[in-house]
Amino acid sequence: MAFDWTSWRSARDAEHAAGQRTVWLFDNQMVPVCSLSGFLEGSYGDACNAAGALNIKLPGNHPAVPEILMIDQATTGNPKALLDQWFWIVVETPSYRVTYRLAEIELLQEDGADSVAVLGEGLWEHLHHMPLWASPSLPLAAQLKYADVQAGDSLRVLKSYLHRNLAREFQPLMLAAWDLWSPLTWSGINPSSWPLMVSPIHESTTTEWTVLDSRFNSAGEMFSATLDAAGLLLTIELWLPGDEQPFPSHATLSTPTMILDIKPRAFDTSSTGRIGDVIRGIRATITGDQTTKALVLDDSWFTGQNPNAWCVWSADHMKGITHRLVVKKSTDSRVIVGGRSPQIVNSLIAAASSAMWQGIGAGIGAAFPPLAPFAAAAGAFIGHMQGELLKDKLFAWIQYPAYARGQAHGPYRYRGIVKPGDGFSLSSLQQGFTALQETQGSVSTEFTVGDGQPYVLGRDFRTGDQAAVISLGIIFATYVESWTVTVHRGGDDVALGMGDPRLRESPSRSLDRSLKATADAFDRFKTAIP
Repeated sequence: MAFDWTSWRSARDAEHAAGQRTVWLFDNQMVPVCSLSGFLEGSYGDACNAAGALNIKLPGNHPAVPEILMIDQATTGNPKALLDQWFWIVVETPSYRVTYRLAEIELLQEDGADSVAVLGEGLWEHLHHMPLWASPSLPLAAQLKYADVQAGDSLRVLKSYLHRNLAREFQPLMLAAWDLWSPLTWSGINPSSWPLMVSPIHESTTTEWTVLDSRFNSAGEMFSATLDAAGLLLTIELWLPGDEQPFPSHATLSTPTMILDIKPRAFDTSSTGRIGDVIRGIRATITGDQTTKALVLDDSWFTGQNPNAWCVWSADHMKGITHRLVVKKSTDSRVIVGGRSPQIVNSLIAAASSAMWQGIGAGIGAAFPPLAPFAAAAGAFIGHMQGELLKDKLFAWIQYPAYARGQAHGPYRYRGIVKPGDGFSLSSLQQGFTALQETQGSVSTEFTVGDGQPYVLGRDFRTGDQAAVISLGIIFATYVESWTVTVHRGGDDVALGMGDPRLRESPSRSLDRSLKATADAFDRFKTAIP
């Protein structure tokens, strides 16, 4: 019997209309099982290009506890069901929805009372468990390619990796299409067979260029540097029946679906090193309610509907008396990439050496027929060994400067850093860009506000949105890196992390990381697999 989504949505919407948050336990088929409302305490949040976390505590007699612990006649005496059965936790307000996989359960006994704590991890964790195949169109036993190489603007390259690998699992015939994103190609998709699906709609066509190659790399690990360097945000959101169709021109969804998408992060300091990068094109204005300060990025005044308006927090909005804002200076304006020969050079050296020595062996075999088998084998062996010895002896280097940043640093600036890579190759472009991004300056801060004071999570800001903080009368522009909602009797508090999270560590640890960024030791003799 199909689940009645209409009735469930009506009940949920009624709770939202009454100003209540809904927290539901979903089964492994992403179907609601029971409500988790009435928990004792808890917190949940999200992060930029990282998995958010949830931690809520239920009383031991909560109706959901038997479901979570798999206590029923069918599973009694079967601990494997408790260990293996997946559940999902969906938190919703009128403004947003966040989803977590139930990862851990803690049974607690405190002061004679029983309670159950459930810990969840955000959907972004999927990326750490998604290997990117070298040849997505071929079975595992026939992986012929060394790597799946993708080149182009960062947004579409990353989405292509995701889409190709999901298509490999859910609908492999789609990989034969010339244009993966055209409505015609998507007309052949069976959406109900895709529990995870990449959005075919692109929000930008001007993201930074990248060249990536994957040989069963984890998507989370492989994408991290490019997402950060190109100012992109990878999102995974749960679509449920009754929600607005996300891409009606391409496909119509009818079953719960996790939608992966990559969008330009709403704020990008870029790696150009221009002094004005952090406050480029920003102007403080008053919004339509005549009370809330906002920032606009374009030349038009804020009209109340301007999507480019920033949320600006000041000390008046923050709970507590401590507000620590860290401004990190950029460190380097010149990056050298190299130390390894490009893969194509290695392959040509190996092939030429092997061919030469095999030819010598064949000549010896022709002159002395009794030695022919031994000469051929020796020629092949010597050719292989010499080819291996010659690899990576042709070092290649290329330099990437940030001129404006160098002028800002002055004549006594650091002279540069060295990063490992394949010089004179397309991939070195992205390596150089990433290195410049890693050494740029940034702003970071963290504070707590009451929910809706003055901005509402989900309505006015989300993870990755541009935002600003006023300190000492100066507007510091940055972006929402993470948020955590803490639920207590007095209401909700929202802890906001803004900018580079590493800067919010202890000052000594942050400085230590900056010092290590100047290290240039790396494996100069790493050999590419031909």
